[in-house]
Amino acid sequence: MRILHVTRDFPPRVNGGISTAVGALVDASRAAGVACAVLSFDAWRPRGRRRAARLPDDETTVRLVGPEDLTRARAFAEAFAPDVVHLHHAMLLEPTRAMVAEAPRVFSVHVVQSALRRLRALEEPTASERAQATAMREAARVLVPSEATRRDVLAEAPALAERVRVTPFPVGALGSGGGVG
Repeated sequence: MRILHVTRDFPPRVNGGISTAVGALVDASRAAGVACAVLSFDAWRPRGRRRAARLPDDETTVRLVGPEDLTRARAFAEAFAPDVVHLHHAMLLEPTRAMVAEAPRVFSVHVVQSALRRLRALEEPTASERAQATAMREAARVLVPSEATRRDVLAEAPALAERVRVTPFPVGALGSGGGVG
């Protein structure tokens, strides 16, 4: 099994829970003998806002900071030839489609965007919420970290019931570097 993770950021860059969870998941998968590679949209700023310093790539991770990196990322994804693409942020769905068309996609719901919108008292769906709904509809499997998240997702999209799986993130034994310690 070869899994390509597509994420917003990846350790050692940690900008919140997604990078921490993805780092732990990749570490746990690799420890179990699963081949994993990562496309990390580290501090992606396609509209020219100030970009964070680029972290170096390695043999299993390509870090993108802007649209100029998409060609390199596509070549990396093609060379890795994943059996599964694991998408961790719905706003990355479009570039993922363009880079990896063949492999089935799994989508992890780290935050239920519709619930976040309601908590923020916003009336109109956000771009993140619309992207998340699309990513969930298109995914072969939708992974959620808890039964409560599963209920929230199914309240919005009951048709997904057969594809939603509760899979807690392996973050209990994290060290400071974002990996399993």
